[in-house]
Amino acid sequence: MSEPVPDRAQVRAILIATLRRATRGTGTAGHRGKPRGLVFLLFTYGVMGLLLGLLPFAGTDVFTFSLVIWSATLMMTGMTMVAESSTLLFDPRDNDILGHRPIHPRTLLAARSLGLIALALVLGLALNIVPMFTGLFARGSRAWFPIAHLATLPVTAVFCAGTVVFVYALLARLVSRRAFDTIASWTQVGISVVLVVSYQLVPRLMDRLGTFRLDSAHPVLLTLPPTWFAALSLVLLGIDTGTQALALAVAAVVVTVALAWSANRFLAEGYARQIAALGEASVPEQSARRSRPRREAPSRIGTLLGALIPDPIERGAFRLTRAYLARDRDMRMRIYPSLALVAVFP
Repeated sequence: MSEPVPDRAQVRAILIATLRRATRGTGTAGHRGKPRGLVFLLFTYGVMGLLLGLLPFAGTDVFTFSLVIWSATLMMTGMTMVAESSTLLFDPRDNDILGHRPIHPRTLLAARSLGLIALALVLGLALNIVPMFTGLFARGSRAWFPIAHLATLPVTAVFCAGTVVFVYALLARLVSRRAFDTIASWTQVGISVVLVVSYQLVPRLMDRLGTFRLDSAHPVLLTLPPTWFAALSLVLLGIDTGTQALALAVAAVVVTVALAWSANRFLAEGYARQIAALGEASVPEQSARRSRPRREAPSRIGTLLGALIPDPIERGAFRLTRAYLARDRDMRMRIYPSLALVAVFP
């Protein structure tokens, strides 16, 4: 009798180890192992949720409020998922630790996906803890708004993490190891841009509608995922049970389940193969030509750099940083999306 795939015991063990590493690693933990970085991130999300939670006191209706909250949730958690995917989803150390063990690719991908979902759920809860209750004061709200809002949150978290997993697992299946590093970095930039632009479009489209209702919403607005989750909240509240609202609510659930299932079912093999490739050393094609050091000819950039940074130690540090930004995979996957935000918001 064959073992079930994915293996639940292995998924649980890998998931626990992943969450411990994520909260105790150098990026999120302090000197005593306390997850200070994660606590600060949760505090930042809580402050943002507090500010957004004040919207009902300005006379905002329940649909508009839900739409803005889910837009912010998808954007902020999506940005974190994109940044953390380099360690929680594609960690080159996985090949050294797990590569020799009898772990099915679907089991590994399921564990990593659950880790991202758990992080998205925690961050989403931190952002929504205040709006969950202030939504009671929105126009047209019901007494069970916190329950309906809380029930929609897991679907949103799974959608956010599932989208990131699906995109990167598909990318891992289609391209080689060398191309994956470059494409993954720029894909994260693209995802960041799309998330920020979508978040900017939602309030501007709503502002032009006048009546913030689903039946009068702009067609472009109806294609954005935040509208689906806002419709799901309204359906759970019993405020809007029309055909359009039900269709959007069903789309939120169906698309979420389809993304998570298809990534684990069809893309796990390519994901495991890419993990193994990332753990291997990459030898440049022209390494033989560069075996002997040679004196580089002076260039205009070198001359300009020497004029701007006359200190040779500072100039060397600048060049080392530039090399890291151009060649180090983890550095690119964390810095490039952040730089994209700076360019997109203005």
